[in-house]
Amino acid sequence: AIILKNENAEDNGRASFLIIMHNNPDPDSIASAMALKKVFEKWNVDSDISYGGKIEFDENKAMINLLGVKIIPIYDIDIKQYDGIAVVDTSTSKLLPIDPNNYKIDIVIDHHENGDLNTEYMDIRPDIGATATILLEYLIQLNLTPKQDLATALYYAICTDTNYFKRKTSKKDFEAAGYLQDLMDPKTLEMIENPEMDTESMEILARSITNRKVIRSSIALSYVGK
Repeated sequence: AIILKNENAEDNGRASFLIIMHNNPDPDSIASAMALKKVFEKWNVDSDISYGGKIEFDENKAMINLLGVKIIPIYDIDIKQYDGIAVVDTSTSKLLPIDPNNYKIDIVIDHHENGDLNTEYMDIRPDIGATATILLEYLIQLNLTPKQDLATALYYAICTDTNYFKRKTSKKDFEAAGYLQDLMDPKTLEMIENPEMDTESMEILARSITNRKVIRSSIALSYVGK
């Protein structure tokens, strides 16, 4: 209803949404944004995925590159061109690349509690281990079977956010992972989990080893530069 009643929809009759992940997005936020984009497509709604901060860790970079995820830095976007804003995997304004006081957020989907965002549509389930599990439920209810890339992203997101089912994992997380196992690509998943180390990372690792200073028998410190 939020989308279809929007009076600012484009002339072609299609509304447009900006899906915002939290700063320095992790696999759960990336996969959740990908899934929400599919939900929007079901409703004939255009959407873009955006983020603030940096894409950190080789695994996250590999996930985006191998799965062909199109994400746009928030500073490259004119937010006012969109009819609505959706936020995934956070309900806290402190983790967003935008100020909620300046932009109206319409949708929040998250599995963390104690957030300060208050929007027209909110789905926050602290009993769930990953936001990806919630978004998969949306897809299933809409009769949308995730294609291989999306299934791989969602499966990896659930694994990482539950520390491979070793921390806060609900029955729905287990069921979601079981459902996705037959749809995801194990080879791609392995490449994401074990990305090749780039030259820069190798140089930094070498520098850290060379510059190390042993503080105690089990602790060493090393300065590798900015």
